[in-house]
Amino acid sequence: MSRVTRRSYSEHPATAGKEAVVHDDLTVICPTPYAGRLEAINFDNEGHVMEYSVDVSKDGNTVVFLREAEPSVPRSRLTYSRIAEDVVDVAFEIAPPGTPAAFKPYVSGRTLCLSHD
Repeated sequence: MSRVTRRSYSEHPATAGKEAVVHDDLTVICPTPYAGRLEAINFDNEGHVMEYSVDVSKDGNTVVFLREAEPSVPRSRLTYSRIAEDVVDVAFEIAPPGTPAAFKPYVSGRTLCLSHD
């Protein structure tokens, strides 16, 4: 596998008591020959830079991005599950500092995948 990039953009309209939110991010995924696995780095419009290990299921239908636990930083997990050829369920979960396995849903949804050459 060579390097792959993923771009994500979403708009969340204002609701009672919450402002509208725009999220824009770029993720670069690449193999790490010395570690024998995939890793990723994500940059977003909120100033976050997050490094992930990447696990792909044997059937290729599920991809999990997992941020390593750090004592004072929330841990995150991003999961893509293929539903159809061009449809994917997405779940982003966060675990509070000090409890790295206590993931709670933060945002989820279903998206249409677009590929550009």
